[in-house]
Amino acid sequence: LAAKKLNFMVNNTFLVLTLQELLEQLSISNESVVDVYYLFAREKPKPKKSIPTDEWISSISSLSHIENKKAKSYAVGFFNGDVKVYDSKHNEVLNVTKLHPDSQITDLLYFKSDTLDQKYLITCSELPNAQMTISKIGADKKTIKIVARAKAYLMEDTECGYSSLA
Repeated sequence: LAAKKLNFMVNNTFLVLTLQELLEQLSISNESVVDVYYLFAREKPKPKKSIPTDEWISSISSLSHIENKKAKSYAVGFFNGDVKVYDSKHNEVLNVTKLHPDSQITDLLYFKSDTLDQKYLITCSELPNAQMTISKIGADKKTIKIVARAKAYLMEDTECGYSSLA
């Protein structure tokens, strides 16, 4: 127990100041009865693997599977419109440059269709050219084929309604 760090709560407020400062902030007198709780503090996460990239990451999506199987790969969208797919060991298996030319990818959904035995990647961008792209990952897992692309200027309403997929 001596090596464990603790967090304290006073009247359902985490204690991050001195006790006197917190009581003053909550307008509680020194003679009042207060409830004090303690919890074991969570440790900060420690990185296990680092993958340097040349571009800022805008979105990450693990492979979604209808049978809730453990994800064996994940897709990463970047601010420059690129998409990369990594396997469970964080090795890059697919790199698609300029899937959304001159636009940042704001959201993506990476899933497997059991019926079609096929992996799909749906990506969205908003600025400056809003569009949604549906792509099929090849059986070799190293190629991609764009199945459909919807652009905002082709629609009547400029609010496309696909800013969030998840």
